[in-house]
Amino acid sequence: MNIYILLEIQKRELYSKILLSLEAAEKGNTVYLGKLTPFLKKDLFKPGIVHFKSITPGLDRVSEMKYLKKKNFLLTSLDEEHGIINNNKDYIKYRYSNITLDLIDYVFTWGKFDYNNLISKYHKYKNKFIKSGNPRVDFWRKDFLKFFSKSKNRKFNNYILLSANFEGFGHKTNKDVIRFHRKTGYFNRGASLNEMIARQKNSQKLFLEYEKTLKNMSRAFKNIQIIIRPHPKDNNKKWQKIFKKNKNIHIISDGNHSDWITNAKVVIHAGCTGGFESSIRNINTISYYPINVTHGHKFADYFSQKITNEACLFKEINKILSNSGNKIKLNNNLISNRIYNYNGKASYKIIVETWSKLSSKLISKKNNILLLSFLFFLLKLKLIFLNIDTESYKFKKFSKSEVSEIVSRLISLNSRFSCVKIKFLSDHIIKFER
Repeated sequence: MNIYILLEIQKRELYSKILLSLEAAEKGNTVYLGKLTPFLKKDLFKPGIVHFKSITPGLDRVSEMKYLKKKNFLLTSLDEEHGIINNNKDYIKYRYSNITLDLIDYVFTWGKFDYNNLISKYHKYKNKFIKSGNPRVDFWRKDFLKFFSKSKNRKFNNYILLSANFEGFGHKTNKDVIRFHRKTGYFNRGASLNEMIARQKNSQKLFLEYEKTLKNMSRAFKNIQIIIRPHPKDNNKKWQKIFKKNKNIHIISDGNHSDWITNAKVVIHAGCTGGFESSIRNINTISYYPINVTHGHKFADYFSQKITNEACLFKEINKILSNSGNKIKLNNNLISNRIYNYNGKASYKIIVETWSKLSSKLISKKNNILLLSFLFFLLKLKLIFLNIDTESYKFKKFSKSEVSEIVSRLISLNSRFSCVKIKFLSDHIIKFER
């Protein structure tokens, strides 16, 4: 069976989707990972399962789904952005619709919170919702500790890590973001323009306080390196311009966020998914709000130590550096309510098992790999000749060394994956097959 896993934001999704690809390929499927949508729409691939990162009912997504269903593809999705640390269930109004749920075969959900929110509004599609969790969280589990012990040596150790999620640092301006949401119909489906504007303003106010604190931190902890991990959508140059005079502050977006969390002495955040991850992975984590504003996701702060002024922040960092810091006791029931696979069965296994059940609905036909490779080669020559750059801040071309390292680390966890062969069909598409 052919399985097509769409990858949108490489830094956020690469680990989890390589894990999914290896598991599915080891079970006998042929898996294609990467920037696939343009080629699926041009009939270059035979029917199979297409796995979306969301089914937000914008015109383009609905059009893609209708086309693929017409061509006898089966469709599944797992929202990479919403359903885990949301403060409420408003996301189900603008991330889903009856139209996209009619077209999808299965929707994988993060946990009970996400699942219950969806079935409360879309009850007639109840049988399409699967409680699976997200493979991103599989890496946070205790049985994946060995994976991080195999990471490449980092230049820095025992550093202070800021997991950033501030508005205004993206490649798009705040006005561009609002324009995009208006164009794609978010506000017509229940998203609030006023709330978005307020969120942007609050975020900018909070960052001004963070900027002062980080510069003071740079002076107060001269011998400690401070790593700022921008959001995957951020423009690093904007960050570098602000902190260019602070020699022990480093703006680093390379590598995977989970690896940087692993080697951090303390993680600081404000309602960020990265802070949520670090806290439930038992890393010292501080939720820092020097001013009283609504920012980020309240639930992401739940297992972090809450600090509201700079003096207390620096005092706690000193304690952590001397190995006497405080940690919040984890509530496994609360975590399991949001994330099905944190304590239960691994998400990547549940998803692949569900795909296997769908296989009976497909007539399996193999793709012509020689033809595909030749077509991708011609396309690459054309782009070079026309001087067209297809790179973006969301998805750069695959690094063979990076992919090989991730696969090697996963094989150390599960030797079954060693039988999977990997072929780079293009700079943006990888094939996995046993």
